[in-house]
Amino acid sequence: MNFALISTYRFDMLVSWFYYVTYALVMFYLWRLTASNPGEEKMLLAYFIIFYSIFKPTRTGKIANWISDGIQKGELNSFLVKPTYYPYTKIMSIFTILFIRTLVPSILIIIAAIIRPDIFAPSSGVNFIYFLISLVLSQFMWHTFMWFLGSLSFWIREIGHTLTVVDLFFDIINGALIPIYFFSNTIQNIVSYTPAYFQGAFQLQIYQGQLEQKDIYQGLIVTVIWFVIFFILAQFTFQKGLKSYDAANG
Repeated sequence: MNFALISTYRFDMLVSWFYYVTYALVMFYLWRLTASNPGEEKMLLAYFIIFYSIFKPTRTGKIANWISDGIQKGELNSFLVKPTYYPYTKIMSIFTILFIRTLVPSILIIIAAIIRPDIFAPSSGVNFIYFLISLVLSQFMWHTFMWFLGSLSFWIREIGHTLTVVDLFFDIINGALIPIYFFSNTIQNIVSYTPAYFQGAFQLQIYQGQLEQKDIYQGLIVTVIWFVIFFILAQFTFQKGLKSYDAANG
């Protein structure tokens, strides 16, 4: 593990924990007004705590920013003579950071599930396994997408605005602002085919037992399809940009 990198983000991690927990509680107290019984209140509390403890912190644009900075500031040059693929080194670095960032919240959620299983425990052991599988797949999908956006810096100098728009779009669609089960069935069906849906909403529906097994299988398949699409786009864009970059610097 890159412990120097972990130390660099230690303060940022602590601030992020405080921010996300506070945000989760604010969202819960706003939406609890819609709950018609204590059971719905418990479901909302678990929904926002898990979402803002696990999914929001892992949906970061660092990969895109790192790749963009490497292109704009010349860091990429040192990798052109090494047998190391630049995007992969950044992806490995981000997974190290995200593991540390979510370790403590995950442990606290497990403890909460033991103490208050009626609120925080998963709907079943099988669904918890599906939840973990989907969580891993969604991370590969998201960071491959960020690799693609970062690679656009071969032609676009500033991608910050693009990342802001993407983040806002995902927040609207993936249940960060409005729990997914508050949408109508028609909207849920449409959203369930977008990549945003698999950055929290899908996993929490599995966790809370709101999906049938066939819907879970379908969601996992769609996640893999999006991952493959983003991987092809990222690989093509990076290689295409690298050729022009190498020619301009060579």
